[in-house]
Amino acid sequence: TQHLAQLAGSTHPPATKGHKIAFGLAAIGSGVGQGIASGHSIDGIGHLPEVADDLRGVLPVSLELGLVIALVLLELCRHHMTLHSESRLEANTAQQDAANAKDELAASELAA
Repeated sequence: TQHLAQLAGSTHPPATKGHKIAFGLAAIGSGVGQGIASGHSIDGIGHLPEVADDLRGVLPVSLELGLVIALVLLELCRHHMTLHSESRLEANTAQQDAANAKDELAASELAA
């Protein structure tokens, strides 16, 4: 998949199943959390209409904070994915270098 991404001109590293799950959970979790917060705020307004102004002032701030946290988590996940793919690339390169050295050694032994 990495070679396909390079052929397509993509600069983003390929995502593993774990990274895809993490991205999905971060997006879904943020939406669910904001929905729960909004629902409880509406319930609070329904039970105590006199605090409606207070809740309307606090709710956007709390939703924005939840959004910022979700975006930071998504960025951390993307950063981890980049680091993980770079370490896999380095490991693959090291394995290929070792295989090439082994082939060269075998070829030099045959020539001698």
